Amino acid sequence: VIFSMKKTTQFRNIFLLLIASFLMLTSTLTAQGGDFFCGTTAGVETVFPQSSGSFQQNCVENCSVNVCFHIIRRTDGTGGITNAQLFQVRQILNSDFNWFGINFNYLPNKIIQSDTWFNANDIGAAPGFGSFDALIAVDPDPNAINVYLGPKENDGKGQAGTSPSRSMVMTGSKTWAGVNSYYPITHAISHEMGHCLGLLHTFRGSIIERSVGCAELVNGSNGSTCGDLVADTPADGVAWRNVITSGCFYNNTTVKDPNNQLYSITPVIDENIMAYLPNQCMAKFTYGQYDRMVQTIKTAPVLQGITYCQQSNGGGSSSFKISVNGEMIITTFPNPTAEYISIKPSGFMKNVIIILTDLAGKETKRFVIEQIAQNSAYSLNVTDVQSGIYLLNVKYGAHETVKKIVKL
Repeated sequence: VIFSMKKTTQFRNIFLLLIASFLMLTSTLTAQGGDFFCGTTAGVETVFPQSSGSFQQNCVENCSVNVCFHIIRRTDGTGGITNAQLFQVRQILNSDFNWFGINFNYLPNKIIQSDTWFNANDIGAAPGFGSFDALIAVDPDPNAINVYLGPKENDGKGQAGTSPSRSMVMTGSKTWAGVNSYYPITHAISHEMGHCLGLLHTFRGSIIERSVGCAELVNGSNGSTCGDLVADTPADGVAWRNVITSGCFYNNTTVKDPNNQLYSITPVIDENIMAYLPNQCMAKFTYGQYDRMVQTIKTAPVLQGITYCQQSNGGGSSSFKISVNGEMIITTFPNPTAEYISIKPSGFMKNVIIILTDLAGKETKRFVIEQIAQNSAYSLNVTDVQSGIYLLNVKYGAHETVKKIVKL
């Protein structure tokens, strides 16, 4: 009897060990290396023409995108993202997208006061699972990409309705490699916005998205038609499986493409925001991804009416929209500029605040305009500002928009 009890205990321990190992493996495979979880699925995938190097910094599309933040708080109004953190969200989006001429027009925030939504831990799950579909139906702004921001206490997840989309959710936090990240104030927010503007995962067609599209080859020969459909992003076999956190190095010895070539990228997947990477390793988009986003903004039916693009050539003028009692066009010129920035609204405006900041959000100069007549130009003197790239923040009442400016 003693022998049987001992054997039973051994079998039980082995069984529990196997279950624990399985759960650990499953966690590794589904939680993207213990870090950012994105549940976005691709929608109607269009192979847009790629520039593959024809992008010119002095001839770009300046696009404006309306964004409405939905802040989830408890029923009593407490909890949720703070104003300081929301400022960080805007800084990250501006920094990641303004460089390529994609600017965001931030409409007035909306507040969701509900203990139910505040405590829901599945709002970032993929469409059809959890509460995502129900949440994005809560008071959406019909004239914007709606960004629902959950509290830090939730499990860290991100999700766009599809790619492209007018809705996205970002919530929660995770600790990975000793770093606790509240997702809305990391580049993960730009990852989901990238989906909203038509970008796909860099690893599309391989490993965990094997059922969608085709895998991109390491030699890049099918870069425009497979993977993320963008030619200048490196082939990706799902980077997080082989990421060494310190320095974000890529150390792959097992994952191969259909030609049996090892995926090997340094720095890791070019630190691409659309890859599955630790938050601290996400850093940038490519010119090809910019081209795809602009093509999506201009042609995707789901984004029409909330976006606006106009080409800017060197020292010419460039326009962007803000929504004030309908549609208001503010034109800035010249851009680039050496001495003055002139703004000209399509309608009467008063009490306009204009703040010039560097790309990190540090204020360089502030202008307060009591009133501007319709189609009248108002000049802002920037002769004392050092040469570089700046962000022009235009605030009018509860509305705000940001425009990239080059100072010569």
